[in-house]
Amino acid sequence: MAATMKDVAEAAGVSIATVSFVLNDTKPVTPETRRRIEQAMADLGFRRNMVARALASRRTRIIALVCPFAADRTAHSLKDFFIGAAQAANEADHHLVIWPVSSDGEALASLVGQKLVDGVVLMEVGLDDVRVEILRQLDTPFALIGRTRDMAGVPYVDIDFEESMRLCIDHLAGLGHRRIAFVNGSEEVPGMAGFGPYVRTEGGLSGHGQEAADAPDRLPLTRHGAGRPAGGA
Repeated sequence: MAATMKDVAEAAGVSIATVSFVLNDTKPVTPETRRRIEQAMADLGFRRNMVARALASRRTRIIALVCPFAADRTAHSLKDFFIGAAQAANEADHHLVIWPVSSDGEALASLVGQKLVDGVVLMEVGLDDVRVEILRQLDTPFALIGRTRDMAGVPYVDIDFEESMRLCIDHLAGLGHRRIAFVNGSEEVPGMAGFGPYVRTEGGLSGHGQEAADAPDRLPLTRHGAGRPAGGA
């Protein structure tokens, strides 16, 4: 028979309520008492019932990493974001689920509206992303991997695509290259025209072109591909 909170309380010499405080982090407990309770749980093989915990605290301790169904825009580099987010969630005693939803925001509104998660990390963000406005209106914490046009009051992390473009071109030019080609995402992919990284990279390219106006042979040639190895051929 599986060990219960009562078994843990008896083994640790504390009340069931004190065991609950430790399990749910609802009230402070002295380090010595916490140590005894955790030792009792280990000795008895006690496993927390996550469903019961969620019901008691009204929190799921689940964070949704939301990305759209867009296979053509899903790069291998996204793996680093997945792993990093999972590690950060684990360190905060939360669980991370990767939740692919449509980009129209309907599925996201349902997910968040039903209180299935305690927070949302939204990735593959468009400049005018309806999902961000939905999250603004709902009482659930969220952050973005990427940026919209209006970032007022919204926490986010992002790559500086404009600066990355400048560094790449300057590096190649410094090596003596003058005929530089830039392969960006395909304009034919749905939503690409409003996809933040696509637009900001193009913007960085245009900005560099202005700086290099006195050296037209350095202006990069832009081509568009499908985000696969063949796109660079």
